[in-house]
Amino acid sequence: MSKIIDIVSFNILNRQFSPIQMLFKKHNLDKIEIKDLVKKEIKRFNQITGPNLIKFFKSICDYTIIFLQEVNARFLSDIQNSFSKKQVFVTTETDYVIQKGLNNKTHKNIYDDFRVIILPEFLTKNKITFDIIPIVTEYASKPALKVSINFPDYNLILFNLHLHWKLTNSELNNVGEKIYGDIKKNYVDLKKTRVIISGDFNKGEKKVENFFTGPINLKSQIKFKNNHRTTDSDFTSQTTDITETKPFDVIDHILTYNIKTVGHIDIINKIKSESIMINQNKLIDQLRNSNYSNDNISDHLIIKLKIRLN
Repeated sequence: MSKIIDIVSFNILNRQFSPIQMLFKKHNLDKIEIKDLVKKEIKRFNQITGPNLIKFFKSICDYTIIFLQEVNARFLSDIQNSFSKKQVFVTTETDYVIQKGLNNKTHKNIYDDFRVIILPEFLTKNKITFDIIPIVTEYASKPALKVSINFPDYNLILFNLHLHWKLTNSELNNVGEKIYGDIKKNYVDLKKTRVIISGDFNKGEKKVENFFTGPINLKSQIKFKNNHRTTDSDFTSQTTDITETKPFDVIDHILTYNIKTVGHIDIINKIKSESIMINQNKLIDQLRNSNYSNDNISDHLIIKLKIRLN
């Protein structure tokens, strides 16, 4: 079989971390107003944005593997009701982030946050297995979602990641080693293995280039390709890494191994006629006036890569 399909990855931005909450330090808003605006933002997402996203996903799902991060439980239910059970795979372990309180004691914040992979229906005719890969660091537990599709001649393995922004280079290497270890353990013949690792790494392009370098130098054993154009360094979400010198950087990635790619990563910055990039000041005005629009979705942009399955 030879077929060109798309890989799409999108951090939706969990409604629990509403854009309004993220503006708390940037705008002089009263806490009571913040609370009210957050409720309106959640309502706006559930009534307008979520259904429009579902329509978009359904319009591309025949030829697209969709990787989603920060999917909340309500939106996950909508996704599961919109696609067949065979198409939707989701993390089953609860996310948490370790935070320090004013008394210097640490506590776990449990988050309503799932990784989701939606497969085209034609791929579900193959044998499919899925697993959850624990990704536990000093700061958080954000497990990876793994889906393996068995073709007659090879296995296609999909990893959906959402890494915590505080990960050190050493911890980033550990994540790479864990994924590599899983591949080596379950798929001995790497020549018959195709791998796609996609998601929100919360790390800039240069650091993710070294994702598989470390004490055992995985890069020399299994060479992943980062499909970004190096000149396109300002199209995705704002970097949360204060060590980056540029105000914007690529932190959403699609890494491929043994995959024939068709061109480089593209950016889907429009759904129908509306931009999907959040305009924060505009959103505040809309919510204050209950004048909801569907053009504010996330602080990320959707990234897309064409690949050839064969």
